[in-house]
Amino acid sequence: LPIVQRYGGGLIALTINESGIPDTAEERVSVAEKIIERAAQYGIAKKDIIVDPLALTISSNPESAVVTLETVRCLHDKG
Repeated sequence: LPIVQRYGGGLIALTINESGIPDTAEERVSVAEKIIERAAQYGIAKKDIIVDPLALTISSNPESAVVTLETVRCLHDKG
């Protein structure tokens, strides 16, 4: 974040936490919100952040596509 603050640019925010990739859309949205809040502390605008909801293969979890789409919907609704 300090490098983006100093030189400008954008961020790709991965919705992953200390435990790995969250299983629910709510947890992924929470991770994204924390990243956005932290970036704001460095003066990085929300418009300069791309959130990656981390789409997993359906073979790893049959609900993974639903979780990814729900994450995108929630983030879109929050603006």
